[in-house]
Amino acid sequence: MKQLFERIDALRDEAVGLLRELVAIDSTNPSFAGVARDEVIGGETRCNEVLRERYEQAGLETHWVAPDPERKNLVGLRQGTGGGRSLILNGHVDTVPPVEPDAWLTGSPWRPEIHDGRLYGLGSTDMKGSDTAMWLVAQALGDTGLRLAGDLQLHSVVGEEMMEHELGTSACVRAGFRADAAVVTEPTSYPSALTVSPVAPGNWYLRITVEGKSTHCGNRPLAIRPGGPGDAIGVNALEKGVKVVTWLQELEQQWGMTKTHPYFSPGFFSLLPGVFYSDPGKPIPFYFANRAEISYSIWYPPQQDAAEVSQEIEEYLLGACRLDPWLREHPPQFEWLNNWPPMDTSWEHPIVQAMVKGHAAASGRKLPAPSPQQPVNFGAACDGSFLEDEGIPSVVFGPGPPSRPLQGRERRAGRGDRGREVPGGVCRGVVRCRCVDRGVPSARRSRQSTSSTSSDSPATLSSSTTTCTTSRRSSRFSFATRPQPSSWQWRTPASPVVWASSMRAQDREPPTSCPACSRRSTRAARSSAWSRPRAASTKDGAASRTHLRWRCFAP
Repeated sequence: MKQLFERIDALRDEAVGLLRELVAIDSTNPSFAGVARDEVIGGETRCNEVLRERYEQAGLETHWVAPDPERKNLVGLRQGTGGGRSLILNGHVDTVPPVEPDAWLTGSPWRPEIHDGRLYGLGSTDMKGSDTAMWLVAQALGDTGLRLAGDLQLHSVVGEEMMEHELGTSACVRAGFRADAAVVTEPTSYPSALTVSPVAPGNWYLRITVEGKSTHCGNRPLAIRPGGPGDAIGVNALEKGVKVVTWLQELEQQWGMTKTHPYFSPGFFSLLPGVFYSDPGKPIPFYFANRAEISYSIWYPPQQDAAEVSQEIEEYLLGACRLDPWLREHPPQFEWLNNWPPMDTSWEHPIVQAMVKGHAAASGRKLPAPSPQQPVNFGAACDGSFLEDEGIPSVVFGPGPPSRPLQGRERRAGRGDRGREVPGGVCRGVVRCRCVDRGVPSARRSRQSTSSTSSDSPATLSSSTTTCTTSRRSSRFSFATRPQPSSWQWRTPASPVVWASSMRAQDREPPTSCPACSRRSTRAARSSAWSRPRAASTKDGAASRTHLRWRCFAP
């Protein structure tokens, strides 16, 4: 094993190069709503063509599996010596579509860059990093000449992000590439690094449609005031939809007490209203909306049947609707669009215990037994569910935190601190400062400046040292900060920056140079290089405080 680990370490640079090559390929799943298939089709196949060369370099026998000829799965096979149990390593190459692609840290989601030892780009965590790790195992085995008793299969599949398992994972198994067990290499570093996760929740995709009755906005008093015709003149579907959301939030609170599983943390199972849309037929506010659509993502326990969950939600909501005269006569409509079944392998199963022992041997740390205080669940849906449906017991185990593929590990620079990073840390160019006015008379009483500059002049920043409120360390602003937890907030210390301009934050101009990188921009370019501040003023004795956040978008 020592020889194998040393070879894996020696292949680090080659693995990083492969990951960069994969991230540079746009392999957005073409089935996402709002994604034009013609613009992205073929990206999954290109990823697998790159991996095929690496698989063959590692000595694997390769096979294509393609129910959809434009979306090819790749299977790599390493024959065992015989007498051992076989294993599948499973990973997908498709990604979700990027959010605000032009605002990414690197300038593009598909432009991988390394900063502070971390590679940034779309799919680096979910899950091209794991696809790279799968190849790394096969290459290290081939280079060291170690032979396994059982067969090792690498399944690099398409379609996982949209539950298209019949084009991907299930298609590979049904093509004859079966094994005694499988490891789905999705990121599982929660609650600790490389958690062995043998269970995953079930997920329902639900759309609720609420009916309204459209009328002109001038009739609102008649519709809502005592003595008016009420629902007879108009009903705002948007407001009825808000009631639906509120009632299901109450059910969600109940679930926190009633739905449990020994491998999950308390309160995990939830109902997320992810999309709410309402209008009167056109996106204008001058009429009562005659329809509202609310789309939900619902996590439920592995031991519960999907039909029981849907029935429970419908009965609860229809019962609540009987309290509302309009909804009692016009109940909401339910569309159960998609059910991703749960994954549930016993902690005592041989594949799970083999992973637990292997983890202890590699890390020197024994994993505790699962409990609500030490959860071992995978916090999302994965193809392990469909491997189990095919009779292949599975476990999820891979690098990266599952809670952060979209808002942490694949970080982009953009609005506030919402970003993507790879693997963990503060991304270059998203350090934030908070500048505070203190002791300056309120705008209502005086616009007197605390310096000699006029109120029309751009504010001048003092050169101060920033302090992290989490670690209590001091550091100057820098675009190349050391890796820190993403929860860090930055503020100026006891000697705050004093602005010389008006107390009205919306009238202030950006500073002439970035407090982080000292880059200067011309007056005409400032509006595009700097974001507007967000301000909130509160009274504090005779003074008011204004909190400003400036963000530099200089390239």
